[in-house]
Amino acid sequence: MRQHINNVCRQFYSQLCQLRVIRRSLPADVLKTLLHAFVSTRLDYCNSLFYGLHERDLRKLQAVQNAAARLVRGLSRYDHITPVMRDLHWLHVRQRIEFKIAVLAYKSLHNLAPGYLSVMCQSVSSVEALSRNRSAAHGDLIEPVWNTVIYGQRGFRYAAARVWNRLPLNIRLSASLSTFRKLLKTFLFRIAYPSE
Repeated sequence: MRQHINNVCRQFYSQLCQLRVIRRSLPADVLKTLLHAFVSTRLDYCNSLFYGLHERDLRKLQAVQNAAARLVRGLSRYDHITPVMRDLHWLHVRQRIEFKIAVLAYKSLHNLAPGYLSVMCQSVSSVEALSRNRSAAHGDLIEPVWNTVIYGQRGFRYAAARVWNRLPLNIRLSASLSTFRKLLKTFLFRIAYPSE
């Protein structure tokens, strides 16, 4: 994955350099739209595959997002980025990955996802031996046990259960996907920016 991340980052920086050239001739909202189209969408594309990667690999992707935020505000590379990211309402890369996995888990549990994903999300209440546990009443998912720590814990079955079980109960019990997404983003935003 490291080679893939390096290639992706190289493409991002190339796009950012092209946008930096025309930044002064664009209104701020148009620049934000272009950054979303060229950078954020590529950063979010299949980002659930990055779950469980080492922090140094995620830092490269975070640096790209920070550079995009600096470009929007016209800041130098030495300016503090946290207030800018908070004002733009952008989640950090790690929270974006967890957002994607949690949304996929929600869709899987509510039959909105393909069947091959739905069978990977098994609730504790569906297993008779575990149905009387407190975790069954909370809607927890079964976290599988893996012999291979590096690869097994990066799979969707494990990642979905892990992310889902850490969510508060009111978010898990959302009636619709749009409500779930709003509550989830607020929850992850508070994790990313604890001072808010």
